[in-house]
Order: sequence, then C-alpha cells, then structure tokens
Amino acid sequence: KINSPFGWRRHPITRRRDFHTGIDIKAPRGRVIKAAKAGRVEYAGWMGGYGRVVVIRHNDGLSTLYAHCSSLSVRNGQSISQGQDVARVGTTGRSTGPHLHFEVRRGKSPTNPLALLK
Repeated sequence: KINSPFGWRRHPITRRRDFHTGIDIKAPRGRVIKAAKAGRVEYAGWMGGYGRVVVIRHNDGLSTLYAHCSSLSVRNGQSISQGQDVARVGTTGRSTGPHLHFEVRRGKSPTNPLALLK
C-alpha cells in the first residue's frame, strides 16, 4: 500500500506543504527490501531525516534510494543484483511508522517511481 505518493503534499510531521521526492510503501518492520535493479551501492549508512539508507547507482543513469531502514545488508561499493536483499524496513530518521521510502533519481532529479514501473 502506498501511504504517500510522489509530488506535493502536506508533510506528516512538520504539517508544511512540501514536495515528496519518492513514494512511501507501508510494510511491517523487518520485512526484506530488495533491489529494484542491478547496480553498485553508492552509499549505505545514515542520511539525516532519511535515517538508514541504501543508494544504488544503475548503469542507465538512474539511482534508487531505500530509506528509513531498520538495518542494512550491503556496503558501499558493493555490486548488487536485481532482487538482492539490501535492507530491512524500519522507521529510522524522520518517520511516523514502519515503511519504505523509495526514490528514483535521474542524475540529481527525482522521478516518479510509478511512472517508470508502467
């Protein structure tokens, strides 16, 4: 279930209008998160409001970000296969409950993940 779609919204914590750069997918704490595509881990660690994150760079100029993770299963520089376990769902950083915040970026620009999946 998508709790919060890509685009403008009222932030659930600050209550301010802001642009949501990904989608929030409701899931129980501890559920395995799998890589959407093959690539290389650009970053695995803590990233402010995102909490624990994994960022994977793909060969086509896209990168995917998996945020608010309870634990990470990969390290910086590691090669990743599509479908490989990369983390587990959590509620780290600025989060209202367990979920996966999933982003797709082309360069530095956020792109609606659902548009790419169609």
